[in-house]
Amino acid sequence: MKEIAYNLSQYYNDNLPINIMIGGVSYCDETYCIAREDSELNSFEYIYKGSGTVKIDGQIFTPKENDIYILKKHSKHRYWSSEENPWTKVWICFDGPLADNLMKSYISKDIFLVEACDISSEMSEIIELIHTNENYIGTVDRVTVILHKIFIAIKNRLSKNDSSFASHIEQYIAANINKKLTLEQICRHFAYSKNQIINVFKEKYNCTPYKYYINKRAAAIKQFLSDTNLPIKEIAQLMNFPDRYYFDNFFKSVYNVSPSDYRKRLRETKSIPR
Repeated sequence: MKEIAYNLSQYYNDNLPINIMIGGVSYCDETYCIAREDSELNSFEYIYKGSGTVKIDGQIFTPKENDIYILKKHSKHRYWSSEENPWTKVWICFDGPLADNLMKSYISKDIFLVEACDISSEMSEIIELIHTNENYIGTVDRVTVILHKIFIAIKNRLSKNDSSFASHIEQYIAANINKKLTLEQICRHFAYSKNQIINVFKEKYNCTPYKYYINKRAAAIKQFLSDTNLPIKEIAQLMNFPDRYYFDNFFKSVYNVSPSDYRKRLRETKSIPR
């Protein structure tokens, strides 16, 4: 494990809107692990290469090359590097009222990971500035401008991701329509919080992912009932329901009619080969 760090905390100035506390580059190994119960600072950590795991406020992420993970003030977090493919990363810790306002204005409270967002040049410039630090106030001014660029880059990256991300969620639901699926499973699969998954999906599909799943699952059953002669018990098995009772209750909760009654009514109105 090797780390190059530049500590400017001794220059902290209460009159400044942002203070740059410490920054550096970490060449991690399998021993690298950091944990904080209540972080005192905001931080951006950009991954040059490698992989690892970050746990923030109960959520788990796996940042890799070209990703940014965001450690927010007062968050509870723990992060550690992969043993097989350890991180090389650059990071900057900052504090102050403007820092807090930028974090709230540009980054949703449940966003902690930004994938494929190249800020390597901005981070390198920041590290060079705090390394030389000819004049602290001047350094802070220049770093603040770069930090603002990073906030904008993150915001733009997240907005580009939203539509395609929602489509990925929809595709995942469609691929699992014949299985029991929960919102928790969806969140674990994509390593995002419930609020983030719901908000992104709802923006494009006008309903929650779970509601979408329920409706699509019920519609698939409806199609089996109307377009095939499969016994209802067999349809229940194909859709991976534990038994006929759960299958009937699920269908009835959506359409207010049991599967057998639905098929019966359908056959009364049109001829279906038997």
